[in-house]
Order: sequence, then structure tokens, then C-alpha cells
Amino acid sequence: MNEDWLLLGDFNEIACPSEKKGGGRTDTQACRKFANWINNCSLIYLGHVGTKYTWRGPKWEGQERVFKRPDRALANAPWRTSYPEARVDVLTRIQSDHHPIMVSLEPPNSRTSNRPFRYEAMWRLHPEFPEFIQER
Repeated sequence: MNEDWLLLGDFNEIACPSEKKGGGRTDTQACRKFANWINNCSLIYLGHVGTKYTWRGPKWEGQERVFKRPDRALANAPWRTSYPEARVDVLTRIQSDHHPIMVSLEPPNSRTSNRPFRYEAMWRLHPEFPEFIQER
């Protein structure tokens, strides 16, 4: 029996050095270990819409402020198959050092089923357009 799994939250780790900006040296071994854990668990990173970094760290003397992406949504293949249109949004950070993330199971555009029909004048230039119209 395949179970659908979605894991969402602060994993306190990044999966690759490009998920960090500023601060001290990046621990590439820790990145590799986390990325291997994701892979070994057969999890899929769902991506995101919004700012690249979800956490803002302190500004230490002599270094740039550190920004990282420890917050993410991971799912297994059955979950992704069940929700192919799911979308992960990084929301605005308010009174926290983390940006909240939200998973929508259907994209915003699919929520409006009563959209008006829009005719594109260029369609009539297609050589098969007259036959297409007659078949309808």
C-alpha cells in the first residue's frame, strides 16, 4: 500500500551551498548529508514561488548577514502524483527570522471555473481552423 507523504517545515539544514548567502564558510559535508537523506527517503523537493532564502540570520561582526533556505516542502512520489498541481509559496516574513511557507493543492488559476471564453484572432490564420470550427 502506497501512502502519500508531505513533509513541510524548517529542516535546520540546506541541501546545497547555493541555498546560502553570506555568513561564514558553508559546511558542504552537512549539505551532502542532508541531500543524501532526501534522496535515500525517495523524497521530491516541491520547489517554491517567492524569495530564494527563507531564513535570515544575525549579522556577525566582520561578516555579511547570512541568508539560508532551511524551510521546504518535500513529498514522496504517490503524494506528488495525487497533487500534480500543488504549489509552494514563500510568504512574507513578519516578526520572525523565517518566512512561512504554504502549500496550495491546486494552482490559483484553476479555482475559477467560470472564466470567459477568449477568441484569439490569430487562430483563423491556422490552415486547419475552418475544419476545426465545422467539427464543433
